[in-house]
Amino acid sequence: MPRIQHLTLAIVFAALPTIALAWNAQGHQEVGAVADRLIAGSHAEQWVKYLLGKQTLQTVSVWADCARGVKSIDGKPPAYQDNPQYAECAPFSGAEGAKRFESFALRNWKQCGSAHGADFCHTHYHYTDISNLHDHYQAGYVGANNEDVVHAINAAIAVLRGQAAPAPFDFADKQEALMLLAHYVGDIHQPLHVAALYLDADGKVVDPDIVGYKIGDDTAGGNNIIDGNKPFHAEWDAPPSTPHTFDDQVAVLLKAAKQVKPTGGDLAGWSTAWANDSIQVSPPVFAGLRFTMKPAASAHPENFPEKWEATGIDADYQSRADAIKMQQLAKAGARLAQLLEAIWPDDQALPPAPK
Repeated sequence: MPRIQHLTLAIVFAALPTIALAWNAQGHQEVGAVADRLIAGSHAEQWVKYLLGKQTLQTVSVWADCARGVKSIDGKPPAYQDNPQYAECAPFSGAEGAKRFESFALRNWKQCGSAHGADFCHTHYHYTDISNLHDHYQAGYVGANNEDVVHAINAAIAVLRGQAAPAPFDFADKQEALMLLAHYVGDIHQPLHVAALYLDADGKVVDPDIVGYKIGDDTAGGNNIIDGNKPFHAEWDAPPSTPHTFDDQVAVLLKAAKQVKPTGGDLAGWSTAWANDSIQVSPPVFAGLRFTMKPAASAHPENFPEKWEATGIDADYQSRADAIKMQQLAKAGARLAQLLEAIWPDDQALPPAPK
């Protein structure tokens, strides 16, 4: 079931060129940096260099979020709007970079439907909102659909294996698929990109697969929950509050990533297994919190549902959150590397020589 964004978020989306809706730029870059180090010396590393040129998994891990900078304002044709505020997007700036963003966005623009308003198709690819009362991802559950992050990862894998991406995905080539994959694997490990709360008018958690989907119960992956004046989802996007520099943080994550066991079975089932894992690690995300409805300031609640006020987010909660974030970032880096080495194993051919 699609997320419905609150009016405030819609205004922000219109004004800014890119909003990171999973691990912010630092988190995604840490995932990419861990994977870069883990594939060093492998055939997968050679394929990554062949496809990305001077870029790395660390730098391209934010490309899918930077593509949100393609906007259609005042009825004008959609165009990429560069903004120096987002330094992570600088490697893709310029006419050629803008053209690539626009091409991707327009190929993945309307085919998912228009229920999200300005939230166009390619932004659906970043999440799936499965009720936290479930312990696994399953087709048919509210929040699961053919354009969610589980399917987006599989679409990117298909292109990297030389196959066509299934509808509704339209990925231009292996380079684009790799840039997207580096991001989506990070997304699926952010708990609020997989597990979601559905709350009734009394703040009680309900299962939409039992009571039926109601727009007023949908917290949109935590985007309709606030902690004071801070979006609950954004608090989980933020990196762990550690004193480490970026390189030191990557070193800590790399050590943990080396202990992550490979996912079993066919690659087509890996994204589902990762979604299951994110749901299963999510109970502490919601534990001990209480929710009070704050009516939306809108004459059209069907478009702009209620915001919920969360209480119970204290220092102990933040400490637990930091531990979960570190765990999930390490898993994401490890699993991205494991996936690339499974796509390009060392017993298969190296990429062609660069032209």
